[in-house]
Amino acid sequence: MNKVYKILITVLVVLEIVHICPQALLINLSRDAVENPKLVDKIIKKNLKFVNIDVDIPQIVGLINENGEKVINNEISDWTDSWINEVKETSEDLTPTIPYELNAKYTLTNNEAILSFYIDYYQFSGGAHGITTRKSYNIDIKSGKKIELKDLFKVGYNYKKI
Repeated sequence: MNKVYKILITVLVVLEIVHICPQALLINLSRDAVENPKLVDKIIKKNLKFVNIDVDIPQIVGLINENGEKVINNEISDWTDSWINEVKETSEDLTPTIPYELNAKYTLTNNEAILSFYIDYYQFSGGAHGITTRKSYNIDIKSGKKIELKDLFKVGYNYKKI
């Protein structure tokens, strides 16, 4: 009876975890889809007087082109830092009655040749609704370079006309 009781408790605990945080489990599964290179979390979490910050952005690790990796990681970090600083300065100037909210999360998809992810930056600074800005990144794993829309068409093709 004691063994059955332990198994039952274990099953109930697992079911409760899956029920409470299914999105967290899905995110972790999708992040594990990348073996080499991979994305690691850079977390910025602060509760300031006028701004609550909960940011989780990716940093690339393991690209063959280390310089390309550094450039992309810096681009992500610099844009994020600029966004946070701009909102912090605004909140200090305007002294809101309720704190502003800054949240950022990323979603990863990839195949063998392309590392593809986007970051959703959400900002609430009063009013009825917040604002979401989505920044996407598509990286050629072999070259370590960002893939732009023009790279998907033959040279000289007027893809903007489509």
